[in-house]
Amino acid sequence: MIQKHNSAPPTRSDYIVDIRQGVLSFCRLLQGPPGLMPAVFLDRDGVVNRHIPGEYVTRWAEFKILPGVPTALQRLRRAGFRLLIVSNQAAVPKGFLKRDELIRITDISLRKFRDAGADVDGAFFCLHHPNEDCSCRKPKPGLLRVAADCFPTDFSKSFLIGDSIGDILAGAAMACRTIYLAAKPDASVPATHQARSLSEAVRWIISDQTPDSDEPRYKRSTRSQ
Repeated sequence: MIQKHNSAPPTRSDYIVDIRQGVLSFCRLLQGPPGLMPAVFLDRDGVVNRHIPGEYVTRWAEFKILPGVPTALQRLRRAGFRLLIVSNQAAVPKGFLKRDELIRITDISLRKFRDAGADVDGAFFCLHHPNEDCSCRKPKPGLLRVAADCFPTDFSKSFLIGDSIGDILAGAAMACRTIYLAAKPDASVPATHQARSLSEAVRWIISDQTPDSDEPRYKRSTRSQ
């Protein structure tokens, strides 16, 4: 089923695509039970796909899903979290990437995750230039607020995983616990936890469960928490 708003190009995914106030949003049509739920907010480049410093992903052939990511996302879903991608995409206002191509890359990637059993609930992209004084470009937390408008979120039980200080500051501003991904620990980054990969971060998130168990840490509920 295809739904679109604000002249967004058609997609072949099960998401509503919306562009307003400089934010590109993909919201999954099947959102599950209503009410507040915990979420894991995921930066995109460097967290779910390969990031080459100083370069942008400008076409699907450059979008390389990192090892272990689908399995890690599956574990988070089984643990009762919504999965929400939140990403700055300055390549669009800088002219390196057309908006329609970003929509195409996102559409394909979301279907790839779905086919791997790792459905992502939503993806939200700031399309503003870094020089613009917008409220959604990380380290400001506006992009998380936009995501929460679509998916009511219990931030006190939520996490943000990113590979930059800007990611960590955005999550902390919304009282999320934060996980910084890096090859080596960096004491200067004010994250709740640090990990080398998404898989390692997910193991920490669900570490209070019985080993090798994916019983929900936060059960999905039909009631607001």
